[in-house]
Amino acid sequence: MRKLLLLLIFGLIPSLAAIAPEYRVQYIEPGGKIEPFKSIFNAVAMVESNMNPNAYNKAENAVGIVQIREIRIRDYNKRANKNYKLTDCYDPEISRIVFMYYAREIGWRNQEKLIRCWNGGPQGMKIKQTKIYYNKVLLTLKKYY
Repeated sequence: MRKLLLLLIFGLIPSLAAIAPEYRVQYIEPGGKIEPFKSIFNAVAMVESNMNPNAYNKAENAVGIVQIREIRIRDYNKRANKNYKLTDCYDPEISRIVFMYYAREIGWRNQEKLIRCWNGGPQGMKIKQTKIYYNKVLLTLKKYY
């Protein structure tokens, strides 16, 4: 009886190994940097300056790729504890940093508020003209991004 039991046990073990699940390995490639506002920034830059980092609007004293005005850079400096001058905003990277600061403040869930307040300041949602600006940016987003 013992021999029969041993034969059964040792006879079944190899067949059990054949039905055991295989080990599967899944490799997940590290992703790139997540930039939820990148396409909005690019669309705003297209509308504001046609992507020209040297753009200057004399009427509003706005500079750079996303047309930052003196009041915006002063507000940013105060909030972020920085000391940029308006002329620093000719640098597209500094303009991007300033834009992204305000974008993060508003959040990615409210694209319309972000775009309209970029154009019209904190009261941008109440200013009728910013709706036209918002629609221009949306068209640019759809066309290019």
